[in-house]
Amino acid sequence: MSERLVMAMLLSFGARKELSVDAARQELHDSAKRGERKKSDGILAIGRLRRLLTGNLYLLGIISLFWLIMRSGRKPSRLSYPCQQAALANTSLLFGGGVAALTARVAGAAGAGTSWSFGSAASRLTRVTHAAAILILAILLASVLLGGLGNGPGLTLEMKAAAASLELPELRSSNPNASDIYVAENIPAASERGVDALIDIMSHNGLDFFKSAGYSQAAGPGGIIAPDDIVLIKVNGEWRYRGGTNTDVVKGLVNAIVHHPDGFSGEVVIVENGQWDSYMDNRSDNLNPSSCNAEDRSQSFNDVALMFADRHRVSVYDWTAIQTQAVGEYSQGDGRDGYVYVPEIELGYPKFTTIYGTRISLRYGEWTGSDYDNDGVKLINVPVLKDHGWAGVTCCVKHFMGVQDL
Repeated sequence: MSERLVMAMLLSFGARKELSVDAARQELHDSAKRGERKKSDGILAIGRLRRLLTGNLYLLGIISLFWLIMRSGRKPSRLSYPCQQAALANTSLLFGGGVAALTARVAGAAGAGTSWSFGSAASRLTRVTHAAAILILAILLASVLLGGLGNGPGLTLEMKAAAASLELPELRSSNPNASDIYVAENIPAASERGVDALIDIMSHNGLDFFKSAGYSQAAGPGGIIAPDDIVLIKVNGEWRYRGGTNTDVVKGLVNAIVHHPDGFSGEVVIVENGQWDSYMDNRSDNLNPSSCNAEDRSQSFNDVALMFADRHRVSVYDWTAIQTQAVGEYSQGDGRDGYVYVPEIELGYPKFTTIYGTRISLRYGEWTGSDYDNDGVKLINVPVLKDHGWAGVTCCVKHFMGVQDL
């Protein structure tokens, strides 16, 4: 092999070697740039996701609503926790403005032919999150509406038919702490007379409704209502129709009280504290002229009070009107109506003056001007026995929770 050929081969090998090194360097450089771009895209996607979760009103509201249902659905007392208060505020924002914005967004997408552009991973994530948010919101709203509205008139007719043939056997418990439950059956056509039947059943089983020095039908020294008592009848006046307390039952209860065997010189006040609405029908902002739970749909709680007010002190007081007014007790020199806050339990109770001038503290009793008379104030809880969605049947305990506020 000639010297010139050997030299050419060596030059060629050196050139290829130099070219390979340059190519490798270029590949490493390109690879680093691709890595930086991927890292940058990842950081950008994470940033967009963070902004989406923290700045998206309706998504934040949906997550908060779900959290409220899961944490406080079966234990409403948890709503006082700071985390639940924050979630409640976010949910309020959702229904206050987020739904409108979401509706406009969906409508805009539909009007534009629903042209979804799936570009980068972040964009796809954003679109998928929006779609999931819409779906979750629709499911939650459907659950709330279906759970709140029930199954309509068909179910009501079925319930009436079942109640007509319902027979409850007498059951006894060996537990000394068991509650006594009395059931009135064979109610007459005038349904308010069902209260009289219930009082008789209670008396036959050892519990007199009327407190009296002597003994008579359903009356005795160990009875509940004295002839000079102040009786508060707590009703559910927050809902209309069958969601509220039956006013026929309230009429029968008031009628029984004012016809005390020893005469009645006390006072009866029908009370309620609505959380959202009130239909007590004694103020211009809580009227209910034709949607009452009664045989006569126009018979409101205030109508019942007026039936007896000509001969007895019977009235309606709607605590809903004073639930946000923080006041002190009568003994502290504060004569205003409102709610007295108790820091230890982070709740409040009402104190108020009836239309007859009687000053009542739910905690301490009647204010006489210098002291409280607690023994003379009685509260009768008259809830609605109804299905309450996920919570099942709710009765006396949940109903009394509505008394508290602040």
